[in-house]
Amino acid sequence: MIQDIAPHVFHNEYTPRPLKDLDAIVCYDGNKVLMDITAGEDKAIFPQLNDFTPEQQQRIRESRRLQYLFAIDEIGYILVPMDRIFNPGTEPVDSDWTGATGNTLRFLHIQKVRQQSDNCVGHAMMVSYHLSDWMNKHCFCGRCGSMTVPHAKERAMYCESCGNIIYPQISPAVAVAVVDPKTDRILLAKGLGEFKKFALIAGYVEIGETIEDCVRREVMEEVGLKVGKLHYFKSQPWGLTGIEMMGFYAELDGDDTVTIQETELAEARWFDRSELKEEPTMSLSFTLIDTFRRGEYVNWLK
Repeated sequence: MIQDIAPHVFHNEYTPRPLKDLDAIVCYDGNKVLMDITAGEDKAIFPQLNDFTPEQQQRIRESRRLQYLFAIDEIGYILVPMDRIFNPGTEPVDSDWTGATGNTLRFLHIQKVRQQSDNCVGHAMMVSYHLSDWMNKHCFCGRCGSMTVPHAKERAMYCESCGNIIYPQISPAVAVAVVDPKTDRILLAKGLGEFKKFALIAGYVEIGETIEDCVRREVMEEVGLKVGKLHYFKSQPWGLTGIEMMGFYAELDGDDTVTIQETELAEARWFDRSELKEEPTMSLSFTLIDTFRRGEYVNWLK
């Protein structure tokens, strides 16, 4: 999965420090992030300070709005506002740009970056996007309306007027592979949105609800099936939507007749293992499906 970056080590402890020359510069323009694409879009990397012109380097170094995010190995990832790199109105941000080292820089869509072959790049983007989006949404205090600032000692936004502290928001959600061990089948569903592949039943945990109750409720709501034994698989942070996804295999209990929730799904049906094709296992959902496809899911049902 995308967070599997070994032998590299992800350090999410909050230890803010000044910008170093080899640190990764993280700059967002909405749902696009500035990347070095010299080796191609599919091998994009985060730029470093020396990729920018002397004038841009000076603006970056002098900015009081740099924000340390995390580190991978010894490389820190530093969030830099776009107006600290580009002069508004005089430097283009909507086309390729040649950096000071001759590298080609471009703002790439986050969905493109998450598909990089190097999981370090995709995981760093996912986490940095999560943090950047959270900070943008909490630049004002929800209690008194004053502007907030990054907390000096914690990964949090702080209101100096009323003392309110706002921590990163993580929403728990579940991905459920409903299986019928007796017939060696898995239930897959297709939503109504732009994503057209068959995937798993999934949904957010509601207020006052246990994770297990969420699994049973989502399955019943979306496909009208009752499930019995639940088997925890793995979890995955998914920064693009700010969730922590928990994956389960859930064994069918009783009737296998599928009744879809038409406001959520376009289609849902049972699949034999022989019908499934190999898919990239970057996400938890497709890792669950691929584990079923390879017949290894039975090890999780014991």
